[in-house]
Amino acid sequence: MLRFDEAVAAVVLFGGFVFHFWYVIPAWAVVLALGAVEPRVAPFQRLWSTVVAARTGPPTTLEDPGPTRFAYGALAVVLVLATGIGLLDLAFLAWLLALVVAAHCALQATTGINLAVRVRRRVEHPRGGG
Repeated sequence: MLRFDEAVAAVVLFGGFVFHFWYVIPAWAVVLALGAVEPRVAPFQRLWSTVVAARTGPPTTLEDPGPTRFAYGALAVVLVLATGIGLLDLAFLAWLLALVVAAHCALQATTGINLAVRVRRRVEHPRGGG
């Protein structure tokens, strides 16, 4: 389920960039913030639960949602920053930040690598102690 959300995020953000639809940045900041605060109300997690999982059955393995919720919060903050920068008419920088978020989402959706969590661990344990 969690990788489904990441794949949708990557497609939406890359699509917004390609089609010059700037408002996808603040909209997706809200979606990610919802996923970080309360996963049960996150739109694409609900879509997965009601449509996809109902047809495919329960997953055979479950991933820990904690790291992904942390990443959603961190990525939402980046997109809020991108929104503010975009409102200052600095579209290039706003899209640069949004594309970094999209790349992170694509990486996590395809490989399971969560860069936000790796950075968090590096900050918490700078000498590799954890």
